[in-house]
Amino acid sequence: MQTPPVTLAAGSDLRLRLLKEGDAVALQRAIDESRDHLVPFMPFATTDPSDLAFRRSWIDECREAFRAGQLFQYGIFRTDELIGGCSIHPIDDRTASIGFWVHVEHVGQGVASAVAAALTQAALEAGCERVRIRHDRANAASGSIAAGLGYERVGEEPHAIDAPGQTGTSVVWLLTRTV
Repeated sequence: MQTPPVTLAAGSDLRLRLLKEGDAVALQRAIDESRDHLVPFMPFATTDPSDLAFRRSWIDECREAFRAGQLFQYGIFRTDELIGGCSIHPIDDRTASIGFWVHVEHVGQGVASAVAAALTQAALEAGCERVRIRHDRANAASGSIAAGLGYERVGEEPHAIDAPGQTGTSVVWLLTRTV
């Protein structure tokens, strides 16, 4: 997989951008304000410290991973407001997995679907033949997004429970490049 662009358009008013150290305050605020919404399925909502030193260090690690081609982590921005986070995780040279979370005040507005579509397109344009979405069985919203984007549900697999709303079973969706 090649490195995707550092900035991606996601619909008419959303932009995905490589996080900068200056985003730490806004990112931590978005997580803190959305914590109750995130806790059931997103382990970082309970395990990450709520301090700016940690968040700045995490952003630095993400930037280094981006440069190294190991993980492509983006902030989700509406105008200049940071409203979530998302990523492309290379699995191998031809397969990537995408993930996303949205600030609770922006849920139900099509943000996650637009972000997932942009990440999918970026992964395909970066040379992936397959893009995967994997979510806990109890997280029906993520399944709806995958189905709505034309992903095929290919099965279920066990996973460790690391957030209180998880069942321990992941649903796996796959979108394969069409020639």
